[in-house]
Amino acid sequence: MSDRQKGLTQTFAAKYPTVEHRYCIRHMYSNFNKLYKGKEWKDLMWQAASVYTIQEFEAKMREIKEIDETAYEWLMKEEPRTWARCMYSGRAKCNRMDNNTSEAFNRAIKDARDQPILTMAATIRRYLMTRLQHRRDLCKGWNGKLCPRIAKKVKKTCDNMGDCEVIYSGGTTFEILTVLRGFVVDIGERTCTCGKWDVCGIPCSHGMAAIITDKSKPEDFVHECFHVATFAKTYEPMIKPIPDASMWVHTDFSPLIPPPFRARSGRPTKERRRGHDEEPKKRGGVRRQYTTIKCRICKQPGHNARTCAQKSIDTTVEQQVEKHM
Repeated sequence: MSDRQKGLTQTFAAKYPTVEHRYCIRHMYSNFNKLYKGKEWKDLMWQAASVYTIQEFEAKMREIKEIDETAYEWLMKEEPRTWARCMYSGRAKCNRMDNNTSEAFNRAIKDARDQPILTMAATIRRYLMTRLQHRRDLCKGWNGKLCPRIAKKVKKTCDNMGDCEVIYSGGTTFEILTVLRGFVVDIGERTCTCGKWDVCGIPCSHGMAAIITDKSKPEDFVHECFHVATFAKTYEPMIKPIPDASMWVHTDFSPLIPPPFRARSGRPTKERRRGHDEEPKKRGGVRRQYTTIKCRICKQPGHNARTCAQKSIDTTVEQQVEKHM
């Protein structure tokens, strides 16, 4: 998952040809919004990116094309498999459309990024070492086959499948009828024509209805990457502690010299730059955009004392009085 920076697509294709590369839809919309503003465009783009079936995606793209063909061309110049959920492969078992995970990691190491290189590396290593151990301790108290969050999703899906009519067609296939649409579910292949089960690895409401009708356990049809055993295996490797520099092995090589220091103008930034379509970060007190400025000279709203017209009049009068005196 990347933010469409120049060169990343070519680099991933050359270095990691078998890895699925996706674009962060939030960053993509930020660029799209510079040319096509308004809630209508936002809703259309996000709806086209969020649907799970190619038919729904094509319908949304036709709607965009009818409104403005240049907007359609702007979106289609990027391969839909990198940003449209219906084009995601089922291998990753992840329906995430943004790179909030990397943003969260960047925030976690915000203080370390201002440190010298060795101190920064040690700080990040200790952070990861502690986090991995916390995860190992966390999963020891879990009961059941599925991780707690996934178990809650499965339960919620079971509770929301009441309007599904299940028709058994033989083998492991079922036809699921809802109020407006019909879907085909194969619990043996763990697929549904709605597309959600294929991408997420967690049964959708149609698949869950078929599983319950088959009198099977829903947790047996969740992909193994969401199992507690897989979670424990993921965090099984340890990051070893390292002694301080006084105990390092000495070599005959000259020590590395840091690059020349270049003091840049202004205060170093720690927070990421927010897009023009994002709300400013909340700070203490009332945000300025929601406050009404009131002049302390004329007591009128809409301007401050520095730009007050009354101040200019008073200054002119004082100058004329001083001139005649």
